[in-house]
Amino acid sequence: MSVRLSLFVIMASMALNVPASAQESVSGRFRVLIPQFLPMNDEDDGFGDKLADRLRDQIDDLNTHAAVSERDINDQIKEFKIKKEDVNCITARQLAAQANHPVVLCAEYSGTKEAYEVQNIKFISVDTGEEYGVDPVMSADKQEEDAARQIVQQFALFVEQQRVAVFCGDYAASQQWEAAMQNCDRALELNPGSNSSRYTRASVLRQQDDLEGALEEVKRLIELDPFHTDALLLGGFLAINL
Repeated sequence: MSVRLSLFVIMASMALNVPASAQESVSGRFRVLIPQFLPMNDEDDGFGDKLADRLRDQIDDLNTHAAVSERDINDQIKEFKIKKEDVNCITARQLAAQANHPVVLCAEYSGTKEAYEVQNIKFISVDTGEEYGVDPVMSADKQEEDAARQIVQQFALFVEQQRVAVFCGDYAASQQWEAAMQNCDRALELNPGSNSSRYTRASVLRQQDDLEGALEEVKRLIELDPFHTDALLLGGFLAINL
C-alpha cells in the first residue's frame, strides 16, 4: 500500500470512534509518539532506531509526559500496512491523532557513525498542528543517550510553551488582558511560529484599542499562514477601522 493511500486510510478511520483502549494520557501524563528517526540519505537506520528508543526512555522519566511504546507504534504501523521507514512527521501525526496521542516528536539525521547530525527535530501539537522546532544536535554511534538528553532538555521548553499558550488563551477568554499579553508574549518568545498565540495576541491588542499593533500581529500571522480565516477577517476589520 502506498504512503498516500495509507494516510487516506488513517484519516478515514479518524471519523470513527477512537477505541476505548486509546488514552490521551497515562496516570495523568500526556502521551508522546516518537517514531524511528529517519536517515536523510543512506545512513545506518540502526542509529535512528536507537536514538528514538533512548528518547522514549527519557520521556518516560518526566512527570508530565509518557512515551508511546515501540510495540504500540509497531501495532499501529502494522494495522495500517505502512512500512516503518515511511513513518515521517506527517504520517506520525496522523497515527497520533487516530490514537488520541497529543504530541509527536520526530526528526531526521545525516552523516556517518563517527558524526551524525540530527536535523529537523520537531515537537508537534497534534490538535493544532503547530510545530516547535529544535536546533540540530550532533551525535555519533553509541552516543545516542547524550543526544536524547539534549533533545529532552529542549522538550522541557516545548512543555513550557504549551503551558503559557494555554494561559494566553484562557486569560484572553476571561478578559484579563494584561495577564493574557504576558503569557502570549512568553509563548511567542519560545515559539514565534505559534499561530494560535499570535492570533490571540492580536485580538487582545484590539480589545486594548491598539489597532495598529493588532494589525501588525495579523500581518505577521498571515505571512506564516496566508489562509488563516480568522486572521484575514480580523485584518479586514482593523484595516477598515484604522
